[in-house]
Amino acid sequence: MDSSQHQSPYLDRQSLFRVTAVLYLIIIVLAVGAYFFNVDGLMDPNGDDRVGRDFVNFWSGGAAVWSGNAGTLYDHAAYDAFIARYFGEFSTIYAFSYPPHVLFLLAPFGLLGYIPALIVWSLGGVAAYFAAARSLFKRNADRAILAFAPATLICLMSGQTGLYAAALFIGGYQLKDKYPLLAGVIFGLLTVKPQLGVLLAIVLLITGNWRAIMTAVATTLALISASANAFGAGLWVDFIGKTMPYQKQILSEDFGGFDHMVPSAYKFIINIGGSDSAAWVAQGAVMVFCIIALLWGYLQGRNARLKLALLCVLTGLFSPYIAVYDMPLYTVGVMLLAGHVMNQKQSGAAWLSHPFLWIVLLLAPYFNIALSPMHIPFGLICMIFVSGLILRALKGEAVALG
Repeated sequence: MDSSQHQSPYLDRQSLFRVTAVLYLIIIVLAVGAYFFNVDGLMDPNGDDRVGRDFVNFWSGGAAVWSGNAGTLYDHAAYDAFIARYFGEFSTIYAFSYPPHVLFLLAPFGLLGYIPALIVWSLGGVAAYFAAARSLFKRNADRAILAFAPATLICLMSGQTGLYAAALFIGGYQLKDKYPLLAGVIFGLLTVKPQLGVLLAIVLLITGNWRAIMTAVATTLALISASANAFGAGLWVDFIGKTMPYQKQILSEDFGGFDHMVPSAYKFIINIGGSDSAAWVAQGAVMVFCIIALLWGYLQGRNARLKLALLCVLTGLFSPYIAVYDMPLYTVGVMLLAGHVMNQKQSGAAWLSHPFLWIVLLLAPYFNIALSPMHIPFGLICMIFVSGLILRALKGEAVALG
């Protein structure tokens, strides 16, 4: 019988990654080229943001440490006046929203000028992300897709922390069994974005990784204590009393373009005019799903790569305060699942091998920004869909192993 009769009508895995790599290359060339073509000095093409956008906050945090102005970070009026010294007046709302112990990580950038610091920040984020994910993706095509993925580009163009957070998350996860103490230190550093650590903590609990847990707790307490001593305990009081309520306000009210950068169930309900209580009911239902799915996946699943994929995707789905620049974790989850699907011998679900499916899933951060104004929660839909595919794959392996 002709062997061609057994071939899938869709592209094989090698062709899939070749096609996606080419498409992403086109996207990055067009997007980055258009961006820098329209840059005017330090001004972002939109005419008001600075180049690097949110990196203004991170650089200013580092600069505040060295200039003795850390106390201004959580006072909106004082903070506006502080960053105006370096960037002039602007209408864009900047707010320093990270906990005080992040200043230890930001201080080195404050020793550089803004543009040199932005370059180092961007290259460092990519390097950290690649170093953490390198052992997961052996093929150059896989790594190319990781580099060209929309979530990666969004982090670079917005100057955000998503690549660093993903590096800490994935790097610590891969070290947790062999080097639990080192993993615990890394997880302690990840508390600068605490919303990313809730499901990770559950995984550590159900797997009984007590050394990593205790080290993470000790590292976090040490960072809190050190930051209180270095910058004053009042900074923590201001963060809890001023910044945390402000973050809640941003999430629960109309906040312009940022509304379409948050692919959570909570923000979707708010965006369509729902009440705060209705939004929490929706988000609560998603959180329950995430916890049940995570417990089932880790207690019943056998495939370690699929379990990591599940954790990465559910972490984004779980939090009401997740933005598209936090989705490098989602990218890793999608790519781990894609690799599993392409390596399967059976052809019962050939549609899963179609490159268009994986291109669309990886483009979720871009599509969320584009479609959210039309009340289409594309990022949320993709995260739920991918979670379901991962659970399906884990179930299939559990059945096969009997």
